[in-house]
Amino acid sequence: MKKLLLVFAAVTTVGLSNLSAEEPDDLLVPKESSSGGWRISAGLDYRFRYKTSLKMNTSKYNAAHPAFQPPQNNYPSRDEVIGNIGNGTAADGRRDYDNGFLDPSDSGTHGASDQTWNWAADEYSQYNSDNQSVSFDSYYGVTESSIGAINPGSVSDEKDMAGLSLDFGRTLWQNENFALGASVGFSYFPERTLLSAHQKFAAGSYRSEVWRITDTYNGNWGTTVMPPNASGGLGNGTFNGPGPLLPDSPASRSDNLYQVLADETFEGGAWVESEMWLAELRFCLEPEWKASDRFSVLSNFGVAIEYADISTHSGSWMNQSGQMDRRSSSSSEEKWIIQGILGLGARYMVTDSLGVSLSGEARVPETEVDVDSSPYEGDVEFGTWSAGAQLDYFF
Repeated sequence: MKKLLLVFAAVTTVGLSNLSAEEPDDLLVPKESSSGGWRISAGLDYRFRYKTSLKMNTSKYNAAHPAFQPPQNNYPSRDEVIGNIGNGTAADGRRDYDNGFLDPSDSGTHGASDQTWNWAADEYSQYNSDNQSVSFDSYYGVTESSIGAINPGSVSDEKDMAGLSLDFGRTLWQNENFALGASVGFSYFPERTLLSAHQKFAAGSYRSEVWRITDTYNGNWGTTVMPPNASGGLGNGTFNGPGPLLPDSPASRSDNLYQVLADETFEGGAWVESEMWLAELRFCLEPEWKASDRFSVLSNFGVAIEYADISTHSGSWMNQSGQMDRRSSSSSEEKWIIQGILGLGARYMVTDSLGVSLSGEARVPETEVDVDSSPYEGDVEFGTWSAGAQLDYFF
């Protein structure tokens, strides 16, 4: 009986010792290997779809180049002038010119019913001694312009960005089919031109003119009344020898071009370039499923802290009657961005220490940076998808 108990005790002891030495396949344990579980990875990071959308603020352009708003000649219109001097009939009443007046309503007060002494002229040169007449002038302005489209709409472009990536990782836990690691990574994207656009969006011409209406009235000086002379002013008793005019209607009326204030042709446009560089720091956890001794399916999730610097150079130009005028402006927009990372990839181990991995990642949420560089305004929308390729070295 004692021998049987000794044999049972010995078998039981051996069995328990063997059971305690075995580990189930799905148990996570600290990594224990000759490499130590450290990893360094270097490669290419490629970001998709950085979209720049800018629109011109035409009021800013017009402020820089006022040819799109032709200068006003500050003269009344022809209708306003006719409102003051009438159409030249007795019913028009008092007529106010730029260099004098004539009042038919005063006819007959100091003479015949068809004559008036109530008139005045500013200059003696208005009197014409050849035909014994006095002329009065009124001026009005005309501005004619022909301008093409002055709304250039918007400019936009969509570019990708390529940069370099560097990651340091550590395998924290693993078993035969699964591993969990953590990594710190950095990516740098050198300056990239996101948008380069040139626009010619308007052309035209304008002409500003001053016209003169001249009304001439005959006098009725007679033998006892002397016509105007250079010894004094004219009309209304303000000079030596005033006389009456026949005011029912001008003896003649003429419209003539008096002066050209401006006669211009022009064409205009604008240009804009937008550039950006970007840096990113990442902190990620990296679950890994081993499909075979050499091939693994990778995933990662974590947070990215990004810094972006966007520089915009823009300007406007105008060729006005052969004279080129250029204006330019620059702005710089800086932004810190925090986004979540979700990724999926694969790794193939070429040797026990060297592998090649590919990955794709999404960054959330979407974000954008405002851009304001006269005369353009708009934003740059950041890409949220990326792809990468790296060499992985385990040590």
